[in-house]
Amino acid sequence: MYAVSLFIGLAIEQLLPLVSIPGTWRAGPAVVLIALAGLLIAPTVMRFRKADTPFSDFSKPATTLIMDGPYRYSRNPGYLALTLLYLGVGVLFSSAWVCVLVVPTLLIINVAVVRKEEQHLELQFGEEYLRYKTDVRRWL
Repeated sequence: MYAVSLFIGLAIEQLLPLVSIPGTWRAGPAVVLIALAGLLIAPTVMRFRKADTPFSDFSKPATTLIMDGPYRYSRNPGYLALTLLYLGVGVLFSSAWVCVLVVPTLLIINVAVVRKEEQHLELQFGEEYLRYKTDVRRWL
């Protein structure tokens, strides 16, 4: 979903450019956003590996409920990292359309992916997951 939205935003930007930000002004914020994404995704993936549970294979159910590392602060650090990366690329390419499209992208991710994952985790881990949900925010 993020990739599709990114390519749509970049394509619209070519047809109907909104704002042009000079490279010197956009490089810094873009690098910060992309670096933050990398700093967030690395410990997220490491936690999945350490718990020996699938990270990106949605056909396999989670075997362990991860509540430490970045999961102490966000129930969805992987999606948060993808959002930061998405915005970083949008800023890097001076695409206001990419940045605008982050809103519908997040709405779709939230409804079509995150809520379904949460339903699955509630069924699989029960009270433990419900307690975790009350203690940790969905995004930030």
